[in-house]
Amino acid sequence: MGMPFIQQAEEVLLKYTPSWRFEEVLAKLGFDSEGKRESPNPDDSKPETCEDDHPETSKITIRWVFHFTPDDLVEIDVDRELLVFRFATVNPRFGDEYYAVPGKIFDIDQTVLLDSTIKLEHRLFGVGYDRRTSVMSAISKMLDKDTEIIAIGGSRDDAIPTMDYEALLNEFPTTQLLQHYGEAQIESYIADYLHTAKDYATEYEHAKDRRRKSTIEKLTLRSDILDESRLETVATSYAMMKEALDSGALWPEEKWQKQVLEILTTLYPQYVSVIPKAEIRDVTGGKKRYPDFLLVDSSGNVDVLEIKRAFPKSRLIMQSPYRESYIPARELSGGIAQIEKYIYLLLNWGPEGERVLTKRYHDHLPEGMKLRFLNPRGLLLIGNCAFAEEEQRDFDIICRQYSHIADIVTYNDMLTRLKRMLWSITAAKQ
Repeated sequence: MGMPFIQQAEEVLLKYTPSWRFEEVLAKLGFDSEGKRESPNPDDSKPETCEDDHPETSKITIRWVFHFTPDDLVEIDVDRELLVFRFATVNPRFGDEYYAVPGKIFDIDQTVLLDSTIKLEHRLFGVGYDRRTSVMSAISKMLDKDTEIIAIGGSRDDAIPTMDYEALLNEFPTTQLLQHYGEAQIESYIADYLHTAKDYATEYEHAKDRRRKSTIEKLTLRSDILDESRLETVATSYAMMKEALDSGALWPEEKWQKQVLEILTTLYPQYVSVIPKAEIRDVTGGKKRYPDFLLVDSSGNVDVLEIKRAFPKSRLIMQSPYRESYIPARELSGGIAQIEKYIYLLLNWGPEGERVLTKRYHDHLPEGMKLRFLNPRGLLLIGNCAFAEEEQRDFDIICRQYSHIADIVTYNDMLTRLKRMLWSITAAKQ
Protein backbone atom coordinates (compact mmCIF):
# COMPACT_ATOMS: atom_id res chain seq x y z
CA MET A 1 0.00 0.00 0.00
CA GLY A 2 1.75 3.15 -1.21
CA MET A 3 1.13 6.42 0.61
CA PRO A 4 3.41 9.25 -0.54
CA PHE A 5 2.94 12.89 0.49
CA ILE A 6 3.09 15.45 -2.33
CA GLN A 7 4.27 18.78 -0.91
CA GLN A 8 3.27 21.75 -3.06
CA ALA A 9 3.43 25.51 -2.60
CA GLU A 10 -0.11 25.90 -1.26
CA GLU A 11 -1.10 22.42 -0.11
CA VAL A 12 -0.02 18.88 0.68
CA LEU A 13 -1.69 15.95 -1.03
CA LEU A 14 -1.63 12.33 0.10
CA LYS A 15 -1.81 9.58 -2.50
CA TYR A 16 -3.42 6.39 -1.25
CA THR A 17 -3.51 3.02 -2.97
CA PRO A 18 -5.63 0.66 -0.80
CA SER A 19 -4.39 -2.83 -0.07
CA TRP A 20 -7.97 -4.12 0.12
CA ARG A 21 -10.83 -4.01 -2.39
CA PHE A 22 -10.98 -0.60 -4.05
CA GLU A 23 -14.77 -0.81 -4.51
CA GLU A 24 -15.27 -1.24 -0.76
CA VAL A 25 -13.11 1.82 -0.03
CA LEU A 26 -15.14 3.87 -2.51
CA ALA A 27 -18.37 2.63 -0.94
CA LYS A 28 -17.20 3.78 2.51
CA LEU A 29 -16.72 7.24 1.03
CA GLY A 30 -20.14 7.19 -0.66
CA PHE A 31 -19.00 6.51 -4.22
CA ASP A 32 -19.89 3.68 -6.59
CA SER A 33 -17.34 1.44 -8.31
CA GLU A 34 -16.95 3.98 -11.14
CA GLY A 35 -16.09 6.82 -8.78
CA LYS A 36 -19.47 8.51 -8.97
CA ARG A 37 -21.23 9.72 -5.87
CA GLU A 38 -24.05 7.42 -4.88
CA SER A 39 -27.31 9.32 -4.52
CA PRO A 40 -30.97 8.42 -4.04
CA ASN A 41 -31.71 10.80 -6.91
CA PRO A 42 -30.03 9.72 -10.19
CA ASP A 43 -30.10 13.33 -11.42
CA ASP A 44 -27.79 14.35 -8.59
CA SER A 45 -25.01 11.93 -9.58
CA LYS A 46 -21.82 13.57 -10.82
CA PRO A 47 -18.75 11.70 -12.07
CA GLU A 48 -15.77 11.92 -9.74
CA THR A 49 -17.25 14.77 -7.76
CA CYS A 50 -15.47 15.39 -4.48
CA GLU A 51 -16.96 18.63 -3.25
CA ASP A 52 -20.63 17.97 -2.44
CA ASP A 53 -21.94 17.43 1.06
CA HIS A 54 -21.71 13.89 2.38
CA PRO A 55 -23.05 12.18 5.45
CA GLU A 56 -20.77 12.19 8.48
CA THR A 57 -20.61 8.40 8.30
CA SER A 58 -18.85 8.55 4.90
CA LYS A 59 -15.20 8.36 5.87
CA ILE A 60 -12.23 6.04 5.92
CA THR A 61 -9.32 5.54 8.30
CA ILE A 62 -5.92 4.91 6.74
CA ARG A 63 -3.26 3.03 8.67
CA TRP A 64 -5.14 3.59 11.95
CA VAL A 65 -3.80 7.18 11.92
CA PHE A 66 -5.36 9.29 9.15
CA HIS A 67 -9.11 9.96 8.88
CA PHE A 68 -10.56 11.29 5.63
CA THR A 69 -14.05 12.19 4.41
CA PRO A 70 -15.26 12.71 0.84
CA ASP A 71 -14.72 16.44 1.30
CA ASP A 72 -10.97 15.76 1.51
CA LEU A 73 -10.89 13.98 -1.86
CA VAL A 74 -9.38 15.82 -4.81
CA GLU A 75 -9.06 12.93 -7.26
CA ILE A 76 -10.32 9.40 -7.87
CA ASP A 77 -8.42 7.30 -10.43
CA VAL A 78 -10.45 4.11 -10.82
CA ASP A 79 -8.09 2.59 -13.42
CA ARG A 80 -5.06 2.87 -11.13
CA GLU A 81 -7.14 2.33 -7.98
CA LEU A 82 -5.75 5.57 -6.58
CA LEU A 83 -7.26 8.11 -4.21
CA VAL A 84 -5.73 11.56 -3.68
CA PHE A 85 -6.65 13.44 -0.49
CA ARG A 86 -5.95 17.00 0.56
CA PHE A 87 -3.88 16.54 3.72
CA ALA A 88 -2.87 20.11 4.56
CA THR A 89 -3.00 23.67 3.21
CA VAL A 90 -1.15 26.92 3.69
CA ASN A 91 -3.45 29.04 5.85
CA PRO A 92 -2.92 32.85 5.84
CA ARG A 93 -3.74 32.84 9.55
CA PHE A 94 -0.53 30.93 10.29
CA GLY A 95 1.67 32.27 7.47
CA ASP A 96 3.36 30.42 4.62
CA GLU A 97 5.96 28.94 6.98
CA TYR A 98 3.55 26.18 7.97
CA TYR A 99 1.24 23.62 6.45
CA ALA A 100 -1.99 23.51 8.47
CA VAL A 101 -3.56 20.06 8.95
CA PRO A 102 -7.19 20.09 10.15
CA GLY A 103 -7.55 18.26 13.45
CA LYS A 104 -10.25 15.97 12.06
CA ILE A 105 -7.64 14.24 9.89
CA PHE A 106 -6.01 12.96 13.10
CA ASP A 107 -9.37 12.74 14.91
CA ILE A 108 -8.29 15.40 17.42
CA ASP A 109 -9.53 18.87 18.40
CA GLN A 110 -6.34 20.80 17.62
CA THR A 111 -5.05 22.10 14.28
CA VAL A 112 -1.60 20.68 13.51
CA LEU A 113 0.99 23.04 12.01
CA LEU A 114 3.96 21.46 10.23
CA ASP A 115 7.08 23.38 9.24
CA SER A 116 6.93 23.43 5.43
CA THR A 117 10.63 22.45 5.21
CA ILE A 118 10.01 19.08 6.91
CA LYS A 119 9.89 16.14 4.53
CA LEU A 120 6.57 14.51 5.34
CA GLU A 121 6.46 10.75 5.82
CA HIS A 122 4.11 8.29 7.48
CA ARG A 123 6.69 7.62 10.22
CA LEU A 124 6.23 11.20 11.52
CA PHE A 125 2.65 10.45 12.52
CA GLY A 126 2.49 6.73 13.29
CA VAL A 127 4.68 4.69 15.66
CA GLY A 128 4.73 1.26 17.23
CA TYR A 129 3.72 -2.02 15.60
CA ASP A 130 3.00 -1.39 11.90
CA ARG A 131 2.92 2.32 12.90
CA ARG A 132 -0.62 1.95 14.18
CA THR A 133 -0.28 4.32 17.14
CA SER A 134 -1.17 7.93 16.29
CA VAL A 135 1.42 10.34 17.69
CA MET A 136 -0.89 13.34 17.30
CA SER A 137 -3.72 11.56 19.10
CA ALA A 138 -1.40 10.65 21.98
CA ILE A 139 -0.18 14.26 22.27
CA SER A 140 -3.69 15.68 22.01
CA LYS A 141 -5.01 13.57 24.89
CA MET A 142 -2.42 15.14 27.20
CA LEU A 143 -3.17 18.78 26.33
CA ASP A 144 -5.21 21.38 28.13
CA LYS A 145 -8.70 21.67 26.61
CA ASP A 146 -8.00 25.29 25.61
CA THR A 147 -5.00 24.37 23.46
CA GLU A 148 -5.87 24.92 19.81
CA ILE A 149 -2.56 24.39 18.03
CA ILE A 150 0.09 21.65 17.88
CA ALA A 151 3.05 23.10 15.98
CA ILE A 152 6.08 21.11 14.84
CA GLY A 153 9.20 23.03 13.81
CA GLY A 154 9.29 26.58 12.48
CA SER A 155 9.66 29.83 14.38
CA ARG A 156 6.58 29.86 16.61
CA ASP A 157 7.36 30.21 20.31
CA ASP A 158 5.01 27.34 21.15
CA ALA A 159 6.36 24.99 18.46
CA ILE A 160 8.03 21.69 19.31
CA PRO A 161 11.52 21.90 17.70
CA THR A 162 12.00 19.42 14.88
CA MET A 163 14.93 17.71 16.65
CA ASP A 164 12.87 17.27 19.84
CA TYR A 165 9.98 15.83 17.86
CA GLU A 166 12.32 13.35 16.15
CA ALA A 167 13.64 12.38 19.60
CA LEU A 168 10.04 11.83 20.75
CA LEU A 169 9.41 9.50 17.81
CA ASN A 170 12.53 7.49 18.65
CA GLU A 171 11.60 7.22 22.34
CA PHE A 172 7.83 6.83 21.94
CA PRO A 173 6.70 3.94 24.18
CA THR A 174 5.43 0.99 22.16
CA THR A 175 2.33 -1.01 23.06
CA GLN A 176 4.55 -3.94 24.05
CA LEU A 177 6.73 -1.79 26.30
CA LEU A 178 3.64 -0.40 28.05
CA GLN A 179 2.36 -3.96 28.54
CA HIS A 180 5.68 -5.01 30.10
CA TYR A 181 5.53 -1.95 32.36
CA GLY A 182 2.01 -2.84 33.51
CA GLU A 183 2.99 -6.44 34.22
CA ALA A 184 6.07 -5.33 36.17
CA GLN A 185 3.93 -2.99 38.28
CA ILE A 186 1.41 -5.73 39.06
CA GLU A 187 4.20 -8.16 39.90
CA SER A 188 5.69 -5.70 42.39
CA TYR A 189 2.51 -5.98 44.48
CA ILE A 190 1.78 -9.71 44.24
CA ALA A 191 5.24 -11.36 43.99
CA ASP A 192 5.59 -11.72 47.77
CA TYR A 193 2.36 -13.71 47.98
CA LEU A 194 1.96 -15.56 44.65
CA HIS A 195 4.24 -17.45 42.31
CA THR A 196 4.37 -15.63 38.94
CA ALA A 197 4.99 -17.41 35.65
CA LYS A 198 7.89 -15.12 34.70
CA ASP A 199 10.19 -12.49 36.10
CA TYR A 200 8.18 -9.59 34.69
CA ALA A 201 10.42 -6.88 36.11
CA THR A 202 13.40 -8.38 34.25
CA GLU A 203 11.35 -8.64 31.06
CA TYR A 204 10.48 -4.96 31.36
CA GLU A 205 14.14 -4.01 31.81
CA HIS A 206 15.14 -6.14 28.81
CA ALA A 207 12.44 -4.47 26.71
CA LYS A 208 13.79 -1.03 27.68
CA ASP A 209 17.36 -2.14 26.88
CA ARG A 210 16.29 -3.36 23.43
CA ARG A 211 14.60 -0.03 22.79
CA ARG A 212 17.66 1.94 23.88
CA LYS A 213 19.92 -0.24 21.71
CA SER A 214 17.64 0.32 18.72
CA THR A 215 17.78 4.08 19.27
CA ILE A 216 21.57 4.15 19.71
CA GLU A 217 22.09 2.11 16.53
CA LYS A 218 20.35 4.87 14.55
CA LEU A 219 22.81 7.54 15.67
CA THR A 220 25.21 8.81 13.01
CA LEU A 221 27.94 11.44 12.67
CA ARG A 222 25.83 13.54 10.33
CA SER A 223 23.52 16.50 10.14
CA ASP A 224 21.24 17.38 7.22
CA ILE A 225 21.90 21.06 7.89
CA LEU A 226 25.69 20.87 8.30
CA ASP A 227 26.50 18.15 5.78
CA GLU A 228 25.87 20.40 2.76
CA SER A 229 28.56 22.87 3.81
CA ARG A 230 30.85 20.07 5.06
CA LEU A 231 30.60 18.31 1.71
CA GLU A 232 31.68 21.45 -0.14
CA THR A 233 34.54 22.09 2.30
CA VAL A 234 35.91 18.53 2.20
CA ALA A 235 35.51 18.22 -1.57
CA THR A 236 37.39 21.49 -2.11
CA SER A 237 40.14 20.42 0.31
CA TYR A 238 40.47 17.08 -1.48
CA ALA A 239 40.83 18.81 -4.86
CA MET A 240 43.43 21.25 -3.44
CA MET A 241 45.45 18.42 -1.86
CA LYS A 242 45.40 16.44 -5.10
CA GLU A 243 46.51 19.50 -7.05
CA ALA A 244 49.35 20.07 -4.60
CA LEU A 245 50.57 16.48 -4.93
CA ASP A 246 50.29 16.54 -8.74
CA SER A 247 52.00 19.90 -9.26
CA GLY A 248 53.60 20.88 -5.96
CA ALA A 249 57.11 19.73 -6.85
CA LEU A 250 57.38 22.78 -9.11
CA TRP A 251 56.01 25.24 -6.54
CA PRO A 252 58.08 27.54 -4.31
CA GLU A 253 58.15 26.39 -0.69
CA GLU A 254 55.95 29.32 0.42
CA LYS A 255 53.18 28.36 -2.03
CA TRP A 256 53.37 24.72 -0.94
CA GLN A 257 53.04 25.64 2.75
CA LYS A 258 50.18 28.08 2.04
CA GLN A 259 48.22 25.40 0.17
CA VAL A 260 48.73 22.87 2.95
CA LEU A 261 47.69 25.38 5.64
CA GLU A 262 44.45 26.15 3.78
CA ILE A 263 43.54 22.46 3.92
CA LEU A 264 44.75 21.82 7.46
CA THR A 265 41.68 22.93 9.44
CA THR A 266 39.46 20.55 7.45
CA LEU A 267 41.39 17.67 9.04
CA TYR A 268 42.29 19.42 12.30
CA PRO A 269 39.32 21.71 13.11
CA GLN A 270 40.46 22.23 16.73
CA TYR A 271 42.97 24.85 15.58
CA VAL A 272 41.79 28.45 15.34
CA SER A 273 45.03 30.26 14.54
CA VAL A 274 48.51 29.78 13.12
CA ILE A 275 51.61 31.87 13.90
CA PRO A 276 54.29 31.59 11.20
CA LYS A 277 57.98 31.86 12.13
CA ALA A 278 57.23 32.72 15.76
CA GLU A 279 60.32 33.91 17.64
CA ILE A 280 61.08 31.51 20.51
CA ARG A 281 63.71 32.29 23.11
CA ASP A 282 66.24 29.58 23.93
CA VAL A 283 66.74 30.30 27.64
CA THR A 284 69.58 27.79 27.94
CA GLY A 285 71.58 28.74 24.85
CA GLY A 286 70.69 32.43 24.72
CA LYS A 287 69.59 32.17 21.09
CA LYS A 288 66.38 32.74 19.14
CA ARG A 289 64.62 29.92 17.31
CA TYR A 290 61.97 30.11 14.57
CA PRO A 291 59.75 27.04 14.03
CA ASP A 292 57.81 26.90 10.78
CA PHE A 293 54.49 27.42 12.53
CA LEU A 294 52.85 27.43 15.94
CA LEU A 295 49.27 26.13 15.97
CA VAL A 296 46.80 27.48 18.53
CA ASP A 297 43.68 25.56 19.51
CA SER A 298 40.41 27.02 20.76
CA SER A 299 41.66 26.95 24.39
CA GLY A 300 44.91 28.77 23.61
CA ASN A 301 47.11 25.66 23.80
CA VAL A 302 50.16 25.83 21.54
CA ASP A 303 51.43 23.02 19.29
CA VAL A 304 54.34 22.95 16.84
CA LEU A 305 53.80 22.40 13.10
CA GLU A 306 56.52 21.55 10.58
CA ILE A 307 55.49 21.41 6.91
CA LYS A 308 58.03 19.53 4.81
CA ARG A 309 57.96 18.75 1.11
CA ALA A 310 56.29 15.70 -0.42
CA PHE A 311 59.54 13.75 -0.42
CA PRO A 312 59.83 10.24 -1.92
CA LYS A 313 60.11 7.38 0.53
CA SER A 314 63.90 7.23 0.16
CA ARG A 315 64.02 10.44 2.25
CA LEU A 316 61.69 9.09 4.92
CA ILE A 317 63.19 5.65 5.52
CA MET A 318 66.59 4.23 4.64
CA GLN A 319 66.57 2.28 1.40
CA SER A 320 68.48 -0.62 2.94
CA PRO A 321 67.07 -2.20 6.11
CA TYR A 322 69.20 -2.28 9.24
CA ARG A 323 69.03 -5.80 10.68
CA GLU A 324 65.81 -6.49 8.78
CA SER A 325 64.17 -3.25 9.92
CA TYR A 326 63.72 0.01 8.03
CA ILE A 327 64.90 3.00 10.08
CA PRO A 328 64.23 6.75 9.67
CA ALA A 329 66.12 8.60 6.94
CA ARG A 330 67.64 12.04 7.44
CA GLU A 331 64.59 14.17 6.54
CA LEU A 332 62.26 12.23 8.84
CA SER A 333 64.60 11.99 11.81
CA GLY A 334 65.58 15.64 11.33
CA GLY A 335 61.95 16.78 11.31
CA ILE A 336 61.23 14.86 14.51
CA ALA A 337 64.34 16.28 16.19
CA GLN A 338 63.33 19.82 15.20
CA ILE A 339 59.87 19.48 16.75
CA GLU A 340 61.26 17.87 19.91
CA LYS A 341 63.70 20.76 20.32
CA TYR A 342 61.00 23.42 19.86
CA ILE A 343 58.75 21.70 22.41
CA TYR A 344 61.65 21.59 24.86
CA LEU A 345 62.27 25.32 24.37
CA LEU A 346 58.60 26.22 24.89
CA LEU A 347 58.40 24.24 28.14
CA ASN A 348 61.66 25.78 29.40
CA TRP A 349 60.43 29.27 28.59
CA GLY A 350 57.26 28.56 30.61
CA PRO A 351 54.78 31.22 31.84
CA GLU A 352 57.07 34.08 30.83
CA GLY A 353 57.08 32.81 27.25
CA GLU A 354 53.30 32.48 27.31
CA ARG A 355 52.98 36.16 28.26
CA VAL A 356 55.58 37.29 25.71
CA LEU A 357 54.08 35.43 22.76
CA THR A 358 50.51 36.40 23.74
CA LYS A 359 51.49 40.07 23.71
CA ARG A 360 53.68 39.83 20.61
CA TYR A 361 51.15 37.92 18.46
CA HIS A 362 47.86 39.23 19.88
CA ASP A 363 46.72 40.21 16.36
CA HIS A 364 46.85 36.49 15.38
CA LEU A 365 44.56 35.49 18.25
CA PRO A 366 40.85 35.80 19.08
CA GLU A 367 40.12 38.68 21.44
CA GLY A 368 40.99 37.89 25.06
CA MET A 369 42.84 34.62 24.30
CA LYS A 370 46.06 33.81 26.20
CA LEU A 371 48.60 31.32 24.89
CA ARG A 372 49.48 28.30 27.04
CA PHE A 373 52.38 25.84 26.91
CA LEU A 374 50.63 23.12 28.94
CA ASN A 375 51.58 20.03 26.98
CA PRO A 376 52.80 21.04 23.51
CA ARG A 377 52.67 18.42 20.79
CA GLY A 378 54.03 18.38 17.29
CA LEU A 379 52.55 17.78 13.87
CA LEU A 380 54.99 16.78 11.15
CA LEU A 381 53.63 16.77 7.59
CA ILE A 382 56.10 15.08 5.30
CA GLY A 383 56.48 12.83 2.26
CA ASN A 384 54.25 11.39 -0.42
CA CYS A 385 54.99 7.76 -1.06
CA ALA A 386 53.56 4.30 -1.41
CA PHE A 387 55.36 1.90 0.91
CA ALA A 388 55.72 -1.82 0.35
CA GLU A 389 53.99 -3.89 3.03
CA GLU A 390 57.13 -4.43 5.16
CA GLU A 391 58.17 -0.79 4.71
CA GLN A 392 54.73 0.41 5.78
CA ARG A 393 54.86 -1.76 8.90
CA ASP A 394 58.23 -0.33 9.95
CA PHE A 395 57.16 3.23 9.11
CA ASP A 396 54.07 2.79 11.31
CA ILE A 397 56.34 1.53 14.11
CA ILE A 398 58.45 4.67 13.75
CA CYS A 399 55.34 6.86 13.91
CA ARG A 400 54.13 5.10 17.06
CA GLN A 401 57.58 5.30 18.62
CA TYR A 402 57.51 9.11 18.37
CA SER A 403 53.77 9.58 18.90
CA HIS A 404 54.41 11.13 22.34
CA ILE A 405 56.28 13.91 20.53
CA ALA A 406 54.47 14.40 17.22
CA ASP A 407 51.89 13.05 14.83
CA ILE A 408 53.75 12.09 11.66
CA VAL A 409 51.43 12.33 8.66
CA THR A 410 52.30 11.83 5.00
CA TYR A 411 50.48 13.80 2.33
CA ASN A 412 49.03 10.69 0.74
CA ASP A 413 47.63 9.87 4.21
CA MET A 414 45.99 13.31 4.24
CA LEU A 415 44.50 12.64 0.81
CA THR A 416 43.15 9.28 1.99
CA ARG A 417 41.59 10.86 5.09
CA LEU A 418 39.84 13.49 2.98
CA LYS A 419 38.58 10.83 0.59
CA ARG A 420 37.13 8.80 3.47
CA MET A 421 35.52 11.93 4.94
CA LEU A 422 33.84 12.50 1.57
CA TRP A 423 32.59 8.92 1.59
CA SER A 424 31.25 9.36 5.13
CA ILE A 425 29.19 12.41 4.17
CA THR A 426 27.90 11.13 0.82
CA ALA A 427 27.14 7.62 2.15
CA ALA A 428 25.11 9.11 5.01
CA LYS A 429 23.14 11.30 2.56
CA GLN A 430 22.34 8.29 0.38
